[in-house]
Amino acid sequence: MNYKKKFENAILFAENRKSSKETFGAFEYGDIVEYTLKCDRSYAICNPKILFTNAHTENKFELMLNFSNLSKSEEYFKGVLNTKELCSENGLFFCKLIYFLKDKEIKEAFQLIIYEKGFKTPNWIKGGVVYQIFPDRFYHFGEFPVREGSVIRKDWNNPHIQHSAEKGGFVLNNEFFCGNLKGIEAKLDYIASLGVNAIYLCPVFESNSNHRYDTSNYLKIDALLGTNDDFVQLCKIANSKGIRIILDGVFNHTGDDSIYFDRRNKYQNGAFNNENSPYRSWYNFNYGEYGYECWWNIPILPRVNSDVKSYRDFVLGENGVVPYWLRKGGTGWRLDVADELSDGFIEKLRDSAKKEAPDCIIIGEVWEDASNKISYGQLKKYLLGKELDSVMNYPFRAGIIDCLKNRSPKNLCKTVENICETYPRCVRDVLLNFLGTHDTARILNVLTPEYPNFMTNNELESAYLSDTEKEKSEVLMKIGFTLLFTLPGIPCIFYGDEIPMEGWDDPFNRKPFPWGRENSKMTEYIRILGKIRKESDAFYDGEYNTLLCNGNVYSFCRQGEKDSVSVVVNMGNDMLILNKPYFSLIQNKKVSAVSPISCDILSGKAYFYNI
Repeated sequence: MNYKKKFENAILFAENRKSSKETFGAFEYGDIVEYTLKCDRSYAICNPKILFTNAHTENKFELMLNFSNLSKSEEYFKGVLNTKELCSENGLFFCKLIYFLKDKEIKEAFQLIIYEKGFKTPNWIKGGVVYQIFPDRFYHFGEFPVREGSVIRKDWNNPHIQHSAEKGGFVLNNEFFCGNLKGIEAKLDYIASLGVNAIYLCPVFESNSNHRYDTSNYLKIDALLGTNDDFVQLCKIANSKGIRIILDGVFNHTGDDSIYFDRRNKYQNGAFNNENSPYRSWYNFNYGEYGYECWWNIPILPRVNSDVKSYRDFVLGENGVVPYWLRKGGTGWRLDVADELSDGFIEKLRDSAKKEAPDCIIIGEVWEDASNKISYGQLKKYLLGKELDSVMNYPFRAGIIDCLKNRSPKNLCKTVENICETYPRCVRDVLLNFLGTHDTARILNVLTPEYPNFMTNNELESAYLSDTEKEKSEVLMKIGFTLLFTLPGIPCIFYGDEIPMEGWDDPFNRKPFPWGRENSKMTEYIRILGKIRKESDAFYDGEYNTLLCNGNVYSFCRQGEKDSVSVVVNMGNDMLILNKPYFSLIQNKKVSAVSPISCDILSGKAYFYNI
């Protein structure tokens, strides 16, 4: 069966008659789906049916499940669904399995996605590894530049990180360590050694800040990073090493000091001071305390109306920002705050990008379940086939951290199964999975027993972990990275987490990479995971099945066309004894047990004696 959903009194199977691949709870428009309800005969279930409600239109469709056959202990009901009858094209459906049990009506809910016919995601990234770089802090190569109004820091080994005294306070963000594109180019062999086949770059376009999420010019690489030609060269050299470049697109807002808004009248043609500016219609004036709409009320980030035609033409037109940088060598876009962009804008962005580079990838920053995300009162259509290929998979991150800190895999297992049951298979295979990003504290710090939420930024700057705390966190990090590299989707390493670097919340998570002071043991462990991932087709688009989730133990199988591997996580205090020796891909030898607070990747499906 392609898909099964366990309910309190029954299991609902769904088999896609047009596909031999496991599709779980999402089907392509036009698929014929056979639903089979299996239940215990003693329950005497009556009149089962499924009620489908289109979440976008609220139109309803009912499918009766008719009696099919009996076994000694079980009873079966079946019904056939033609997805063309369910919706006009595609959509999200909230579903209810309804039946009577001993004269009591039972309703059990699930959801179903019918996605665009022909929807596919890029194959080149499947089975790969992504490396996220915050460009100013990765590596500097060449002479240090000078920029008026900026603080240039040359000491990478004992860095002072610019910050406000209290959390959430104003920061100029004009402190630069001058990591640059040539620096990334110089470290491509190191990056490739981790098994990486894609680099996700935080913004690289001209900006006044070190984070560059306040774009000044979308068509120009920031001078502190290099030139447009340097970007072309980076893409060319990276591609020769099997690595592609994914750019960060910040299209919901610009910088207030950009050529488009020009709050300080530097360019004399911006929207703020010139009512006749060609960019005037991009922004909403006579709004809020600053006289214009800005993102999260941050005045340096005036919000753009992404539905204005001239703005769309500028970003998405034939010579627009999106195709321009793909033409220069980029192979994808990560969309900053995707939930603030309209469905129409994202749809047109996809059209523009895929026209220029059909195999490029479009990844949205979405912090919640992307299948039923509601933003500004609207149900989003991210995963229906016309918008995103992938999203940043924050639910997996939350589940992994919960598993490691609380020694219980229950929530993680539930989260993984929910995503697998809900997302289209092609999306699931390219989900961007991670333990940390530029927006989160370093995973080494997150996994410490006591996270110092009570400290001020001034206190956090000098709050370093003890050697004992680091050792305990590193044990958990290895388990976390193993999960990251083996669960469905693509693992993404935030630069320096492979060392591992420490750092609390922004800005302390963005320290310079301390070259020459790496933790070689953690780096080598990740290299092993990268090698395992590259050599097994189970991690390309292999099926996922939970083998066991019981107490402190979580085990699942990834099944490819050639390979079958099992991942075993033991968060308990006792040895987990296997029923026979299995070959450990991590340890490169046969093993008969998994140690306490440990994990392993085994060749073949693993089963256990002591559970």
